[in-house]
Amino acid sequence: MSPTLRTLFLIMTVLSGLLTYGQETVETGMVSRYLSAIDRKSRSLEVKLEKGQQQYLKKLEKAEQRLLKKLQKGKDSALAKAYAEDLKNQYGSLENRLANSKNGLQNYDAEIDSLRTNLGFIKDYLPGNKELLNKNMGSLQGLENQLQRNQYFEEFIGSRTESIKSLLGGQTASGLFNNELKQLNKVKYYYSSQLNEYRSYLTDRKKAERKLVSLFQKSPLYQQFAQKHSWFSQLFPTAGAEPGSVDLSQLGNLQTRDQLSSLLQSQLATGGENAIQAFQQQLGDAQQQVSRLQDRVSEGLGNGDPDFPSFKPNNQKNKSLFDRITLGFDIQNRRANEWFPITSDYGLSVGYKINDQSIVGIGASAKVGWGEDFRNIKISYQGYNVRSFLEYKLKGTFWIYGGYELNHRMPSAIAPESHSDDKPIASGLLGISKKIPVRSSFLKQTRVQILYDFLNHHQYANRIPIVFRMSFGK
Repeated sequence: MSPTLRTLFLIMTVLSGLLTYGQETVETGMVSRYLSAIDRKSRSLEVKLEKGQQQYLKKLEKAEQRLLKKLQKGKDSALAKAYAEDLKNQYGSLENRLANSKNGLQNYDAEIDSLRTNLGFIKDYLPGNKELLNKNMGSLQGLENQLQRNQYFEEFIGSRTESIKSLLGGQTASGLFNNELKQLNKVKYYYSSQLNEYRSYLTDRKKAERKLVSLFQKSPLYQQFAQKHSWFSQLFPTAGAEPGSVDLSQLGNLQTRDQLSSLLQSQLATGGENAIQAFQQQLGDAQQQVSRLQDRVSEGLGNGDPDFPSFKPNNQKNKSLFDRITLGFDIQNRRANEWFPITSDYGLSVGYKINDQSIVGIGASAKVGWGEDFRNIKISYQGYNVRSFLEYKLKGTFWIYGGYELNHRMPSAIAPESHSDDKPIASGLLGISKKIPVRSSFLKQTRVQILYDFLNHHQYANRIPIVFRMSFGK
């Protein structure tokens, strides 16, 4: 067989056994779309991480300079001098460490491992995108380097806070530097929060990524490749791994997963069913203890620093503008009789999350008239409404809603019982909202509102001042 035919046969064999699952196969542009998506994500995230690091580095330095000035104004000049010297040495060491961080991540990251494995698989088995693949390799390496720098900086903030407390010694108990230490604590908390937020972008896979990754994971060839070359498999090798994939002798006295599983089963088997049940019960107790510990840790994080219980972090602070925006579509009817609505308001609202408990926003709606009753239906435009509102979380899914609205009506739509002429009619609303989660890719929640109009008696003589409104949105 000629070299050309052998090469063609090899490519056909690889592709036929590579990603065939039912009728699904790799399309011509699927790999290039995946590589383009990964390159954009890597470069964008690297820029965001670097920008966030520089932003919080300036905040940290500003907080420390404020503390230094306060020390210099105090009576302990020796302490101020020692702090200034420590400040210079520590930041110089940090600068050198960040500048020399060019060897990628030092700690395991599941998503980076997945990206590495996928790119390695494409390089070995799906040639044809060499230039784009090399570009991806470079952008992924840059992202890894930046992630490592961010990790160094996160560790620096934590250790810096503790070293400052140690340097100040007994003066921290006096409360003299509480404001400065609280500011340092805020920098530490919000930087860690931002870092976790940015890391979550790695797991947010777009359509081009999900499709190819799904096909990869269904391929036996990819599974064998991942078992041999992934970062995870090198950290936790199996006894049945392919020869050469990892040198088990380098593990010393560490055991593989298969060895541990076999040892555990043999130990439990000698004790009979009672031993197995006892082990399961102990395992369940251990899981409950871990769960309680996680809850306590979460509570501690939720309150910021236990040394400063007054610090209530704002979890919206590091989110993007888009993630802090809420959109809603609402419906409100005014009835002419027991069943028939005389007008309906169809509105849109945009809210901004100030923090986890407060939302401020604006909205507008169009008024549609339906006629007098079922026998005399006549659709007509009756005016519009503009509004501003504020919501505050009361408890659970219940919120307090307050709003000010102006209702502009067509001259023909002004109610006889109204005390106003063709001027806008004001409404001052206050009431309760109940937010009900909805499992939908577009709509995230339904909101039911019961509101009282405090300005109703200034405008209408006989109308009930209760407003019932339903809203749907994200």
